[in-house]
Amino acid sequence: MGAPTDMLVVVATMYDNPQGLTKEEILDKFSKIKLRSPLGIEDYLKSGLHGFTQLFNLEHTRKYLENRKKYWNEEYKYFSKRSIILLNHFYEVIETSHESIGKTEIQYESVDSSSFEDNLFKGNEVGRHVYQGDFTEIKAPKEFENPKYSYIVRKILNKKIEEEEDDGFSFIAKVNETLEVEVVKFNSKIFKFNSPGELWKAYPEYHPENTHNFNQETGFLYPHQAYGIYSKNPSFKWIKKGDKYFLDFEHFSKIISTNSYFGKNNWKHPGQKEKSKYSLTDVVLTSEAIRRKNWKKLGYNAFFGTNKNFIYKNENTLRRYERAVLEMELYAEAQKKGWTNSEFLREYHFRIAHMNQVPYEEIKKILKQENKMIGIKKRKFTIRKKKEQEKQKDEQEFPF
Repeated sequence: MGAPTDMLVVVATMYDNPQGLTKEEILDKFSKIKLRSPLGIEDYLKSGLHGFTQLFNLEHTRKYLENRKKYWNEEYKYFSKRSIILLNHFYEVIETSHESIGKTEIQYESVDSSSFEDNLFKGNEVGRHVYQGDFTEIKAPKEFENPKYSYIVRKILNKKIEEEEDDGFSFIAKVNETLEVEVVKFNSKIFKFNSPGELWKAYPEYHPENTHNFNQETGFLYPHQAYGIYSKNPSFKWIKKGDKYFLDFEHFSKIISTNSYFGKNNWKHPGQKEKSKYSLTDVVLTSEAIRRKNWKKLGYNAFFGTNKNFIYKNENTLRRYERAVLEMELYAEAQKKGWTNSEFLREYHFRIAHMNQVPYEEIKKILKQENKMIGIKKRKFTIRKKKEQEKQKDEQEFPF
């Protein structure tokens, strides 16, 4: 069936504007979208140029990458001299400096467990930053015992690792090491900025136009490698002509899936690994959720419940959905039969012209009846559960 999802908000916006959009027009459209998903895309939609660079996966400029090197302390590689964090619509810049206290030897003891033996902790490496943790014990000379001190491993003098099986399912590694370390005290200052403008005024090098390449001619649209999903399936592409951005429809038609990511028991194309996880119905329904400002449908709704009422209670949504289903069926048929582009277009125009539309008023009546029956079932279930609870309560009060 397909479903609307916040993951396709950017793709649906570009799909609905085949004439192309300027950067300013895109940002204006994004500013009017109000998501309720906790997964982070709304932060990008609302953070102007910074969000645009993330949603369009813009590359970093060469100058920014070269300048960024000076913010990294090569000797103490586990701490950067400067880092920037975006937290709920405000920014934090952390400036870090270090002070070398001296060198010494420490005893390092740690316990690590894993359900896969290969993932067991194998001890420290030279250059690693170590500290006192929940499963770690560090024994240092008294003059270097300070919770504010960190230890940078300079040499591994001795290492002993013991492994034992635990309950037959996981493995535990006990690590005992003697390490020659440099004792370092890190000092950090945190600067908070309530808007991108405040940040850019203090740190002009972090302005998106200085950090990202807005002259890039093509790239991937969100959700490319989003939410930690590093999928081998290709993402949707955009292209830039002049000052306008376009959805790459040629690429779109090649990777759009005939099997909806949210569908159940749908036919799966044998070339699925080379396609997106989403179908045209997902894109169209996401577009309709934005048009109708039905923000509830752009959260987790795609994973739970049904979208029947969302589709069939609105005639415009129903008609766009019908057409998307027909197009998906044609894509699948064309791939199976090996149609040429001209054969596909000829068949496409013929079927669109002769498409039988579902009578809207009739389907509304059927849906109304179905909803009524569902409501009756829910009420009967509620009444039955209430009676069972009352019966259990009576049995507890009068056990004999």
